[in-house]
Amino acid sequence: MSGTKGPAPEGLVTSDAVYHGHLVRKLLLGFAGLVILAGAGTGTYFAAQKFGLVSNGMPKQPAQQVTVTPAQAIKNAQAELQQASTPKEKAAAYSHLGSAYLDNNQSKDAINSYNAALTEAQSTPDTPDTSSQSLALSGLVVVYMQSGDTANEIKAIEALIPLLQKSSDPDDKRLAFRYQSLLDSLKGQQ
Repeated sequence: MSGTKGPAPEGLVTSDAVYHGHLVRKLLLGFAGLVILAGAGTGTYFAAQKFGLVSNGMPKQPAQQVTVTPAQAIKNAQAELQQASTPKEKAAAYSHLGSAYLDNNQSKDAINSYNAALTEAQSTPDTPDTSSQSLALSGLVVVYMQSGDTANEIKAIEALIPLLQKSSDPDDKRLAFRYQSLLDSLKGQQ
């Protein structure tokens, strides 16, 4: 495959920052009640700030809003995956596909896609792509939370926390702390 890609399919958002924002919105909406119960309410603010959803405490408006049906989002993510040539690109595409499946209430396919993203992100042992691993694990947290699979949600959070703690970004360290609070809450509910 050549080093250049064709244009992205219509309506496909290819920016990882936009995708991170979309995933964090899902994550924040999905377990906001759990975060509050865990006493980690400020973690949602840090996550929202990290992924550019708020500025100076005020929500940001997306630069461009593209409405795509869940079925079209799946097709777009599959097209992105076909164009991906590096492990990092493949990991991102699998995560996007996982999110599209999740939006279409296809939990099993979402889990398979996020696990494939993890495999791709870990495929270069000398320099594993921890950002893509974090993204895939965050997606797994959401899908397991939505499906009520607390045991696997806990496993995903336990794998995610060390990646965030190793990051040089202080916001990642704050998120690790908030995930730890959520983890403690989930373990306390068992």
